[in-house]
Amino acid sequence: MKPEGSATTFHVSNLDVSLTYYTAVLGFTQRFRFGDYAGVEHGAVQFPLCYPWFPSVHTFFSFCLSVLPAQSTSKQTYTKQNGS
Repeated sequence: MKPEGSATTFHVSNLDVSLTYYTAVLGFTQRFRFGDYAGVEHGAVQFPLCYPWFPSVHTFFSFCLSVLPAQSTSKQTYTKQNGS
């Protein structure tokens, strides 16, 4: 397994101040903003910022993995054995 990145939603008390801090001080780029929900990026690191009460947003973790040749071979073997 080779993790390529992760994503976490950060709850902030002031979205405008937080965006300014992440972009002007830490060097992130603002990727998007939809009202009270925004995303920032720095290299391979990306995450959204929002108010804690933003509807339908929950803190979660997501991992992106590179598929290595050995893993691909294992899947091909599984497919051949099980016919799917």
